[in-house]
Amino acid sequence: MFEQVATVTRIHSPFVELEVQQATSCDGCASQEGCSTGVVNKALTKRLQRFQMKTDIQLSVGQQVKIGIQEKPLLKAALLVYILPLLLAIFMAGLAESIYINDIASVIGALAGGVIGFGLAKWQTRIDDRIGEDGIVILEIYPETIPVYAV
Repeated sequence: MFEQVATVTRIHSPFVELEVQQATSCDGCASQEGCSTGVVNKALTKRLQRFQMKTDIQLSVGQQVKIGIQEKPLLKAALLVYILPLLLAIFMAGLAESIYINDIASVIGALAGGVIGFGLAKWQTRIDDRIGEDGIVILEIYPETIPVYAV
């Protein structure tokens, strides 16, 4: 299970909107101080990813939580988005080539297969979202921070 710290940005029951900072490979490297890639990585702005998830847990805006992403739904999504369109593009290109014996037909078949594959992936992803099979779970809720003011 992949783990990441997220911040609650919006609540509209039963959904919460979470924001995570996209990690790079340099973030976990011990030699990033002496590496030119690590210096460039620090200079670039960090990308934030936002997403919604359904939960019954009472959270507040600004609160941090540790989320876990299960491997099986992640691998399923990768297969749907990358492999399905590629396989359909190859299949449709071969089918168009065998029927029309023309290179242009192969290109059109490959494009059609890719578009159909992406459409099927998007359709399946929406079904998974609707039934809650995104594989994201809240593992830990961090206590809210209380601002301290000087008197």
